Amino acid sequence: MEHGEGYRREFVVVNETSKNDHSTTQHYGYALSGKHAELVDVFVCGDRYSLVAVMTVSGYIAAHVVSGSFDVMSFYDFIAEEVVCMSAGSTPSHY
Repeated sequence: MEHGEGYRREFVVVNETSKNDHSTTQHYGYALSGKHAELVDVFVCGDRYSLVAVMTVSGYIAAHVVSGSFDVMSFYDFIAEEVVCMSAGSTPSHY
């Protein structure tokens, strides 16, 4: 094994994103000079979902979706139960 190979296998990326009915709404627009850009959109007060995924150079190793947003404890629990247990060889509970 080359020196860099061990570090390559240990590289892990964690990313969180969210989705609701306003995720695709544009925040900027175009208008004639001196005029304000107008946004016409349907007001929807819908559900919000948050997703966190963990991947290595070999692919995804864990993912979890919650209704609403992750708080500190739900994010910590995901990392402790899903990611750390995967590296220890246990079976995850949410994946």
